[in-house]
Amino acid sequence: MIQQISDAELEIMKIVWGNPEEVTLFPYIMDGLAARGKPCQKNTLIVLLSRLMIKGILIANKIGRRN
Repeated sequence: MIQQISDAELEIMKIVWGNPEEVTLFPYIMDGLAARGKPCQKNTLIVLLSRLMIKGILIANKIGRRN
């Protein structure tokens, strides 16, 4: 089953897909959203990333206290 994603989640995925690195870090996404003129609060981005992980679109690796 294909999961639907919101417009805000799509903006995040465009930044992730455009990242030349294998791993995309939180500050990279925050900066990317700000550069696109769509800044968001830290907690909002955490919620959106969590939703993308629940939907199985993104995965996170835990390193110490960071994902």
